[in-house]
Amino acid sequence: MGRKTTDPAAGRRPTTSPYHRAMEEEPSEPASSPSPLRRLVGGVWYPFGVTVRFIFRNGKRIAVSVVGFILLLLGLVMLVTPGPGLLLIVAGLAVLASEYVWAERALNFAREKAQRARDKVRRKQG
Repeated sequence: MGRKTTDPAAGRRPTTSPYHRAMEEEPSEPASSPSPLRRLVGGVWYPFGVTVRFIFRNGKRIAVSVVGFILLLLGLVMLVTPGPGLLLIVAGLAVLASEYVWAERALNFAREKAQRARDKVRRKQG
């Protein structure tokens, strides 16, 4: 026979949207003392609150991405203007490699090319 439940959501798949996860989280502090995030957001509902929470939780990745891409773009600009373009490109890739695998691969490729060029120059000199 069919099973009777008092919970209407018992038969549904659990939702995984940020809004539903935020609503399911149990408060760690009493209701009289709102969290610093709740005070900062001002108790604002779904879209803004989730966005601020995402930024706080992923702040390091966002900062690394911004700094790394700025260095990378400055290096590309300095390839055609006076300045240490290659140095800034390598520095940008090094910063991005702390968070992204593709940047680590590009940095390893650049290292291999630099080592080959160095070895080639040393063979010609010696």
